[in-house]
Amino acid sequence: GKYSFDEQSESKENCNGVFARSFCHGFSLSSSDSWSVSSIDTQSDTTSECSSVIITVSTNGIDTANIKTKLEYKGERNSQGEYHGHGIMRWLNGDVFAGLWVRGLREGLGTCHFGKGAVYVGEWKCDKMNGQGMYQWPDGQKYIGDFVENFMEGSGKCEYENGSEYIGGFKCNKRHGRGRFQCKNGSEIIGIYRDDCLDGPVIIRHASGVVDVDYWENGTPVGGGVRWTADKKYVCELNKGKLGEQMTLCQGKIITEKIKTALKGGLHDI
Repeated sequence: GKYSFDEQSESKENCNGVFARSFCHGFSLSSSDSWSVSSIDTQSDTTSECSSVIITVSTNGIDTANIKTKLEYKGERNSQGEYHGHGIMRWLNGDVFAGLWVRGLREGLGTCHFGKGAVYVGEWKCDKMNGQGMYQWPDGQKYIGDFVENFMEGSGKCEYENGSEYIGGFKCNKRHGRGRFQCKNGSEIIGIYRDDCLDGPVIIRHASGVVDVDYWENGTPVGGGVRWTADKKYVCELNKGKLGEQMTLCQGKIITEKIKTALKGGLHDI
């Protein structure tokens, strides 16, 4: 028989899985028949901290390495007088690095406390964050995973101050590849990300038990998917995030399996 999907609607509580950094966007889980993605200013905190976080990257044509004047170094040196071995460096802007040096550059394991309150603990190469590491912002938000030349790149986990969590692929500080976003209210998003936006097959498990299996492009649902009720007894089509006609369970299973198969071919494993 017919079933009112509105009776299984998602609660009005927002997921509020907001990524409060330059590599993030926010999800709004606020209605039963649609999903929206609200972008956050892509020039927020992380970019503004480039002068203290990304030491050798130019900002507006200025080499930020020249902005940070070295104040004091205590540690080992080689025969040429270069920083070499274990040492501690302090800069006038408040940054403090303690760890290994190779011929004047940070290389190996080290910890850097930035003047604005952030901290990085992990591997360095050629004076840049490179390899496995943990970066924590002053507000408690934390990233644990791969770094490539000061960028979050590879696989990692980001824990947000509101209790949400993302695990998956990153590229140039943006979510990229296959990933899982866990909202604080219990809802879960599994999908393919490109340039920080959902782009490809997506599975959304609402806290109420309702499940959406759909396709997204550039952060927006484009249709071709289905919504299942929590008891899996009813299924209807989805068209650009809106509920469509009810379909048979067999039809729903065929579409669901097709999208799940496409999701398994994501760029990064979770």
